[in-house]
Amino acid sequence: MPKDEVKARLAPIPVYTVANPKNEFVLVAGENNTQLGFFFFKKEDAEAIIAKIREENPRLARDSKVLRVTLDNVYEVFTTPRETTGLQGIHFRFMPDMAQVKHALTGIHFRFMPDMAQVKHALTLYKEAGVPTKSFVGVPVFQAEGLTVTTQDMQYVPLFLTKEDLDVAVGGAYRQRNAAQISAVRDKAAAYEEEYAATLKEVDGAAGRDRSLLEAKAGKVKAKLDDALSKASAIEVAPMPKIEVGSFEEVLMRMSASEGGELAAWSQVMFVAPGLLQQAQQGRALEAPGGKKK
Repeated sequence: MPKDEVKARLAPIPVYTVANPKNEFVLVAGENNTQLGFFFFKKEDAEAIIAKIREENPRLARDSKVLRVTLDNVYEVFTTPRETTGLQGIHFRFMPDMAQVKHALTGIHFRFMPDMAQVKHALTLYKEAGVPTKSFVGVPVFQAEGLTVTTQDMQYVPLFLTKEDLDVAVGGAYRQRNAAQISAVRDKAAAYEEEYAATLKEVDGAAGRDRSLLEAKAGKVKAKLDDALSKASAIEVAPMPKIEVGSFEEVLMRMSASEGGELAAWSQVMFVAPGLLQQAQQGRALEAPGGKKK
């Protein structure tokens, strides 16, 4: 996939790093004379590392701040030759929680991962799928089977960086789909109910062979009515779509390397920024009658 297309998909995703007043990265010494630049998926974790730096180097921490950047800019740094960026010997890592920061500050390398809440979600999904593991390598991304986003000229497969956002999307799509299906089935059921009631009235006023024919007709209509009501009930209790989890790094690698037949499939992938749908849902709740604004 062309680099610009990959960057376009990463542009909505914010990450947080520690910078000095000149917006230059605050780097931490790692192994073998390397330096580590931290990128967090949670602003709170970036703030926490400043507190950690304050313990080690109060003067450096005093001039440090949290800098919000987007992943397309980080990707640009990753994919630009280091002799061009001047960042020889600097290794960038996505940081999870402060336990990982502690290891990094002592010169130990760590895995790419977000905050531990999303890792826990990923491990829970693995457990539910029967995958025996106690660790997750990378930044989890979540996908719901069959969930797509359609625009005027394209259909996208959304990948979520938080399971909470996926839950909002799936819940909304599930309710809309079910509401439409249930409405259609219940409309049929209402029509069968009217026909059944009318047929029963005809049965009451009939005799002999006509009555037998009408009773047979009423039985068939009643069977259709029962079937429609049963379908409506089945839709109401239908299971939620299957949720899958993968690694953001693997997705990004495969997307970047895609060509030929694979390019079309990876071109459908879009990332949903953490918290995007949760914030939208909270906004709708505040605007609804009875919603409370803080």
